[in-house]
Parts: sequence; C-alpha cells; structure tokens
Amino acid sequence: PQEWNLATDKYLGVKYDITTVMQAKPLLKEALQAAVGLPVDRNIPLIGFIGRLEEQKGSDILYAAIPKFISMNVQIVILGTGKKKFEQQIEQLEVMYPDKARGVAKFNV
Repeated sequence: PQEWNLATDKYLGVKYDITTVMQAKPLLKEALQAAVGLPVDRNIPLIGFIGRLEEQKGSDILYAAIPKFISMNVQIVILGTGKKKFEQQIEQLEVMYPDKARGVAKFNV
C-alpha cells in the first residue's frame, strides 16, 4: 500500500527506495539515536522493538535479554504500551543504561 511506501512516507525524515537504502539507513539510525537521547554513533549496532508490551509478544524475554545485549556493546530502543509492569521496566532503561538503552511507553503511529 502507498501508506507504507518508504519513498513517500510523510513520517520519515529521509525517504528512500531500493536504490538509496544504503545511504538513507545510517541517517535514519542517527536521527533515532538523537531523538531518544542516545549517543549518536553510526558504528554501534542498534536494536529496535516496536510493539505491544505483553508476554504474548515476548516482552518478558526481551527485557530479560537486555543485559546480554548491553554487554555486547549495542544500543536498544523499545517503544510500546501494554502491561504496566513492562511499561515501568522499559522506562527505567535510561536510568540503568544511560548511554545504551531507551524505553518509551507510549503509542506512536
């Protein structure tokens, strides 16, 4: 559908298609890092999760794995809403891992 066309998506700061994806992806990654307050670093791997914060979606497994990911020198951004305990956990990520993780407990289109 047209609404998911990355070349025309009004929500993307950098539009891209199959011919420009390799140039656009690092720019979008840096924009995400800056938007959530993580150190902007093109070379560090960034893991993103967007979804409902429920056991059914694996939120408990993801949260339990975060220390392992952090030890591998990656950044993590989690965006979603759901069970309050998971929302509270992800909102603490910035405190626990200030330069490595962010959790945003809100719905975003």
